Amino acid sequence: MSLYLPPEALIANEANEKARPAEKPAERAARVALMAESIVLNGQELPVLIVEVGGEGEGTTYEYVDGGCRVEAIALLNEKSTPAQLVWCSLVDPSEDLFRKAVTANLHRTQNSLLDMAQIVQETFERNDWKGRGAADKVARYLGIGNSRVSEYQKIHRAPEGLRKRIESGEVASLDAALKLLSVSEEKQEKVTARAAEIAAEDQEIALRDTRDKAAKAGKKKAAAADSKLEDVKGAAPDASTPATPSAPATPAPPAPPAKIKAKHVEQAKREEGVAKGPRAKSEIVQFWEQISPAA
Repeated sequence: MSLYLPPEALIANEANEKARPAEKPAERAARVALMAESIVLNGQELPVLIVEVGGEGEGTTYEYVDGGCRVEAIALLNEKSTPAQLVWCSLVDPSEDLFRKAVTANLHRTQNSLLDMAQIVQETFERNDWKGRGAADKVARYLGIGNSRVSEYQKIHRAPEGLRKRIESGEVASLDAALKLLSVSEEKQEKVTARAAEIAAEDQEIALRDTRDKAAKAGKKKAAAADSKLEDVKGAAPDASTPATPSAPATPAPPAPPAKIKAKHVEQAKREEGVAKGPRAKSEIVQFWEQISPAA
């Protein structure tokens, strides 16, 4: 059954709030802004799933199980334009598993963070009181993810606070990198993590330097081509005595984003700390050649 309701008449259901438990306010605001742009261009393409909670007639309360971003986006649009837009909603049976409905809708439509997934997996165990042998298989079927992913997200949930903060900030960029850090003993984990962060920064610096060098070379080629074209037009090279036209001040380059710790950075840090052995990374090879090359 479809209903059209003002956004202020809808409140979040407990299940919806647990579908993205680790989302930061700034991340939420960015998603809502993007959703508002999409609604302006394409309209509301999917209904908001709601349940009827208590009351009758005008006293009825509605809670959204899935689609909170759409609700907030329409509320945002209504602040800036008239007439006010209503939210397209679809009623669902309150006796259904609302947590599963909210979580799986998010899993299939958006990219959840590592900490979101870790908390969702833990919440699934606890809500269903699944314990012991076979519990992980039940969670995997419930969420529609692989069995191995369940155990991996459990490890993320139990990660030390220092590593959790690095995951939350986005510094640890992948599940693979986080798991490799968790494979290190606790007494060496922070040291390996700190070194991996340094290696990530070194790799980023090398990549930025390569990008700048390529841009500089491309700029020289464009300048040479322009000079050649000007000579063809004038029939001679430009007069060196002619004062150059002052150029506009250069726009400062934006600061580089923080380096992301990837699995390869962790592997290199583990080797350096004597935790693991394996092939060397690009930054190690570059550093080696810089050390043995004679100074220019």
